[in-house]
Amino acid sequence: MFKEKAKVIAKDADTLTIRFQRKVQCGCCRLGNLCAPREEKTVLKVRPHIDAKEGDMIEVGIEEAKPLLISVLLFLVPTVILLATLILVRRWGEFRSFFLSIVNISVYFVFLKMLLKRKPFDCSLMILRKL
Repeated sequence: MFKEKAKVIAKDADTLTIRFQRKVQCGCCRLGNLCAPREEKTVLKVRPHIDAKEGDMIEVGIEEAKPLLISVLLFLVPTVILLATLILVRRWGEFRSFFLSIVNISVYFVFLKMLLKRKPFDCSLMILRKL
């Protein structure tokens, strides 16, 4: 489980708004700008199961399987679609097969976006304890 410290910046009836400080690891990761582009802090809303108030420091965790699933959906599946389309329609010529591959990947991402709008991805961010 990945663990990180966060600060509670707001409390509603059923959610906590928490803020993470960007770490050194974010600068090393090529995807660090996707998490919090040009900002030093990342803000998320979570459902609390502990009594925390504004200004408290808490420890949150996320299972390792969730980032792996996200990586597969965003990188591996489109790569497989690209290669499969290139192989299956290679007799149509390079330009047509490449264009059809890009169209197939675009359709996949549109489908994924529509699916995630219907049923948002639950990243299962858990509040572990109050510090």
